[in-house]
Amino acid sequence: MTQSRNPLVKLDRSRYRILRRGRRDDAVIIDLRIARLLVNLARTNENKIFLDPFVGSGVIAQEALMIGAHVIGIDIDLRHMKSLVDNAYVDTVNSDSLLSPIKDESIHAIATDPPYNRLSISEVDLDSLYRKFAEEAFRILRSGGYVAFSHPPTYVDSLDWFLSTGLELVINGLQYVHGGLTRLIYVFRKPNQYRVISLSS
Repeated sequence: MTQSRNPLVKLDRSRYRILRRGRRDDAVIIDLRIARLLVNLARTNENKIFLDPFVGSGVIAQEALMIGAHVIGIDIDLRHMKSLVDNAYVDTVNSDSLLSPIKDESIHAIATDPPYNRLSISEVDLDSLYRKFAEEAFRILRSGGYVAFSHPPTYVDSLDWFLSTGLELVINGLQYVHGGLTRLIYVFRKPNQYRVISLSS
């Protein structure tokens, strides 16, 4: 006997054809396949706390929401967050992600597509942005948590900044998008931290 189910959220894959490329207003829309890839690579799980610190219009955040994660989105530019502000299921914060109000070791998974072009309103140069992003990611991730992000391979090499914080490289590679466009994808893990307990005799 087959039981019918009414899921709370249905993944409508027709969106992949609609939003695959292009812009919404002046915001860059990430390819939805890459958004879901990043969410999966960050080991996002149901009822766990997920963060997109450069949430923009919220494409990655919406993918995490479909998994059932508790989603937080931060962005310095309120204009790009319009589609998320009225979403009761995503906690939005209009703030500088590099000085975020997130508590230490409170996030299970991070997936994002940091700003990298002229549409970014940040006054921080790209090298500094990735260095500070790495430091913030290490600070707010729980032990054993993952961060996954993508950026064009020609802009900045962020690998050293993340390794210098203590994050461990899990995987990196190129993702073909379309035409000559590829994205460099990194996945890092915050190692488990063990407390040393001294036993008195």
